[in-house]
Amino acid sequence: MDAMTNLLTRNSPRELITPIPTKDEMHEIYQAALRAPDHAWLRPSRFIEVTGNGLDKLSKVFVEFASKEFRFNASPDGEI
Repeated sequence: MDAMTNLLTRNSPRELITPIPTKDEMHEIYQAALRAPDHAWLRPSRFIEVTGNGLDKLSKVFVEFASKEFRFNASPDGEI
């Protein structure tokens, strides 16, 4: 798939769920991220991986923020 087709047909999932990428896949993702255009030289100096129970905690933070900031109606179990 060429880059333009990939960009125009990508779809971000609504929820972050398992399975997560493998360590080898993450290494490749980081290599690609470091090669992305960066005209202001804002290259990240580190990446933060959230896994396991951290995904649940981060999800709750996102839902809480979105429900306040965007006035979404979040259910008690954290689903929007």
